[in-house]
Amino acid sequence: RKKHSFIEAEVICYHKKSSLRTEPFCQHFGMCGGCKWQQVTYEEQLKMKQQQVYDQLTRIGKVELPQFRPIMGSVKTREYRNKLDFGCANKRWLTTEQLKDETLTKDTPAIGFHITGAFDKILPIEKCHLMDPLHNQIRNEAYHYAIEHGLSFFDLRQQVGLLRDIIIRNSNTGEWLVIFQFHYDETGGEQEAMALLQHMADMFPQITSLMYLDNQKCNDTISDQQIRRFKGSDHIYETMEDLRFKVGPKSFYQTNTEQAYHLYCVAREFALSGDHGQSADQPKPLIYDLYTGTGTIANFIARQARQVIGIEYVPEAIDDAKENFRGIQYLYMYQPAEDHFTYIVEGVRTGDDLTYICTLGDTFEYGEIATQYMMPDYLAGKPSTEIIQGPDQGYGKCIYSWAPVYDSEGNVAAMVEADCALSEL
Repeated sequence: RKKHSFIEAEVICYHKKSSLRTEPFCQHFGMCGGCKWQQVTYEEQLKMKQQQVYDQLTRIGKVELPQFRPIMGSVKTREYRNKLDFGCANKRWLTTEQLKDETLTKDTPAIGFHITGAFDKILPIEKCHLMDPLHNQIRNEAYHYAIEHGLSFFDLRQQVGLLRDIIIRNSNTGEWLVIFQFHYDETGGEQEAMALLQHMADMFPQITSLMYLDNQKCNDTISDQQIRRFKGSDHIYETMEDLRFKVGPKSFYQTNTEQAYHLYCVAREFALSGDHGQSADQPKPLIYDLYTGTGTIANFIARQARQVIGIEYVPEAIDDAKENFRGIQYLYMYQPAEDHFTYIVEGVRTGDDLTYICTLGDTFEYGEIATQYMMPDYLAGKPSTEIIQGPDQGYGKCIYSWAPVYDSEGNVAAMVEADCALSEL
């Protein structure tokens, strides 16, 4: 296939294979939209990926880089993920070889991964090596039950069909969270969905949190959807050092739990580098954690910092972060609203949380903070006051300057409080 600046082609035969090549261990490799590097040894993968990052920053981004550390490889290269998302489709994708098999048809439903470059094509997955083997049993059992009981699979183009998506998560505490995404469009569809959920609950007692939703949108994103609990709790926990993190259905958590620990250790080392906190003359650093999610990095660093400020716009993630912050002093979260920005004080000494709204240049005495509501209450002369226990005595400036944080669509997702010029932040 001819593209704008390149051509795609299929390999017909190999005259001589590279010494760096190895045999992929997955039967679905090549067509599956997941793994891309299994034909290369892992040691060489690391070198290539590091070079790719370097090229993107220097050649494309024109960034002059200092000498940097070599990439840290994953301890595990199989069964290392804690989350996988499987799409459901009423028509499966057939490979070139499968097209020659007259017993196979495209009209067969599938649960699996999207193929590369096609949002509406699902390759059936029988065995994936990225996660604990139990996830294969869960996915395959859901498929067999749906086929045996005549449940309809989702047609992305026509926007019809009951079974739409399955998200499977597990944690290092041994918990499993499974979310079934349905699309109710026919009479009896909800009853069929409940029967499937009951079957899965009976078959897999390992599932500690079984949840579901009815998604009537054109896409599968769930951040704006109401997720209901069918069995168990509405969350699972991950642990790291002596910390425990609550992870809900909409929360982000690093998908490689074991590697996340090494990542956070590096982040903590970088954040605390220099002379911060080494003497009485060098106070501990103030740290900003943008898009903090459930607050994992912020929490991981907080005990060695003077203060950590997390920025997050997903309300459910903030709720999880608030619980994760319990017992940690001087952690702060910002959440954007339509006409103002809410400053949420988390765990100040007592572990309680209070919310107040500040405007540019407001000054306050610790222990007394004025909440000034924006339009129309503020113009009507109706400010209110909240009393909280502050970390120190004296006066401070509530907001010195604001720095916007944009999302992928160019909208302001959050605002960062800056105690210095933005160029110095």
